Amino acid sequence: MNPTPSERNSELSSNSTMTHILVGTISLMVLFLIGRFHWNRRKLYRAAAKIKGPPTLPIIGNALLFMGDTTTIFQNILGILNDYPYDLSRIWLGTKLMFIVTEPEYLEIILNSPHCLEKEPLYRYARAFVGEGLFSAPVAKWKKNRKLISPAFNQKILDSFMGIFNEQTKIFLKILERKAGMKTMDIYHLVSTMTVDSLCESAMGVKVECQIHSTGINNWMDTVMMITFMRMADLWYRYDFIFNMTKWSKILKDSLARLHQFTQNESSS
Repeated sequence: MNPTPSERNSELSSNSTMTHILVGTISLMVLFLIGRFHWNRRKLYRAAAKIKGPPTLPIIGNALLFMGDTTTIFQNILGILNDYPYDLSRIWLGTKLMFIVTEPEYLEIILNSPHCLEKEPLYRYARAFVGEGLFSAPVAKWKKNRKLISPAFNQKILDSFMGIFNEQTKIFLKILERKAGMKTMDIYHLVSTMTVDSLCESAMGVKVECQIHSTGINNWMDTVMMITFMRMADLWYRYDFIFNMTKWSKILKDSLARLHQFTQNESSS
């Protein structure tokens, strides 16, 4: 027997009522969870409100300042430092509160604090290059490795490398003298080549002379660092499945393979 029009209307009304109740219940649960989340962070919000920083937008905070290529992001960071020239300022990346510290005394407190050992999640993009060493390892592994490697960094051993550091610094200063008077220059490239020369000679006993002439290892390291910073800056490249479909993934793997091959060859020689 077919239902009458009134019965069909009653059934539709009942279904509509159940839908409204379900949507209302879910909405209340979501609002409750959001409210609880912010209530648990009320002390953080009060503390952050006392520190000056750029105006924020709902939900995303200051995330728009960190959209774009690495040059744009760097310019935005300089803009924040110019607009808020304080010892301590703050930015919000979504729900994450971050501080910009320029006062050496504050930095000393932070670096000596046992509560500031965990690495920022962005460090994971550097692990393809440096592995899980002292620079990028999680806290538990960092504490264990630090105890093992500390004897290698005692003052007597470091003093034995002073000759190498002085020699590489003199080469660096001569390069800077030749560039005197230039309006702009890539200081990062100059510092990185000096670092590579100092590191390879002190840690591996190998002279690569990156400061004197362009070498493969220096080009590979520049490529790896450039792609690493690009992944940190570009939101889409942070997802492995997207990054692995780009040309940069192949370039990164090739450069890393060449670097690892170089270190293996020099270590075995």
